[in-house]
Amino acid sequence: MSISKKLIDFFGEYYIDQITMYLVETYRSLRFGKVGVCMLNREIIILKGICTKAIAWGFLFKNPVKGIKLEKEKPRLRFLAEWERPRLIDSCGKEKKAPYLRSLVIIDYIQA
Repeated sequence: MSISKKLIDFFGEYYIDQITMYLVETYRSLRFGKVGVCMLNREIIILKGICTKAIAWGFLFKNPVKGIKLEKEKPRLRFLAEWERPRLIDSCGKEKKAPYLRSLVIIDYIQA
């Protein structure tokens, strides 16, 4: 299920100006054991962005997510699968703003 769907399921009955820091903390505590730390942080970040946009549009005066601490995430190490390597090289070759990127990726593979 998408992040926006989860947020709507919980906050959907409230107007944007009715969302409080307490409500956000309640949402976070309910989601804490059900999803991983990274997903929970993404949900909070998206909600914060929604509230920031609501302030810019004049629907909200204060961001209720401001001050909510994100959970500490463990760094992830991921290696590309064999089938991903050629796709990455091809994609780098199509990047017009960084024509040297493809060469750098190829050199990195050679050194690894």
